[in-house]
Amino acid sequence: MIRAEISVTGDVQRVGYRDIVQDLARKMGVNGFVENLRDGTARIVCEAEKEVLDEFISRINVKGIS
Repeated sequence: MIRAEISVTGDVQRVGYRDIVQDLARKMGVNGFVENLRDGTARIVCEAEKEVLDEFISRINVKGIS
């Protein structure tokens, strides 16, 4: 298992991004949490096998949420 800590910028608060990430993590068996920070960013701390985590990270790069 490996662990990643990711900072997400852009319009990630009040658009359902955290819910999208949490749902995807559950489906993929990724452990961790997502939190909104005061500066408007989101922080993701996640842990899984390297292959799973690589796929998870590529899938959470959602663009165009509005």
